Amino acid sequence: MAIILVGGGSVAERLIGTMESRGHSVVLVTSDARNAEEFSFEFPGAMVIGGDARDPIVLKQAGAADAAFVVAASDDDAYNLSVCLLAREAFHVPAVIGLAGHPQNVRIFRALDIPCISCSEIIADSVLETLEPRASVVTG
Repeated sequence: MAIILVGGGSVAERLIGTMESRGHSVVLVTSDARNAEEFSFEFPGAMVIGGDARDPIVLKQAGAADAAFVVAASDDDAYNLSVCLLAREAFHVPAVIGLAGHPQNVRIFRALDIPCISCSEIIADSVLETLEPRASVVTG
């Protein structure tokens, strides 16, 4: 399956490795030229493009017309939202997913019918899940 991953941080690093190990064809688009070079060396099986994924020419170069998924996982919520909208509306990518670092932005993604992963919700849920068994031991 062809997946375009947008971003260049630790989330992208984790995702690209996992996606490749599951046999997916991954194209990484990162706006940081240094990140692009580092990712190219670290993940030689992936195509890495240095550029702004909000630019239709860059998304076209990444293969958006044939992609099954676009995952926008940069650390900028507005950037992720823009990429998801462009991929869905201009290239008709069947599935787009955006990352939101700020909880208040999740409602914007959802209002535009874009599946959204909220970092703060995941972290809070994980903390509560970790505390739950320990809390019963302490209070029991």
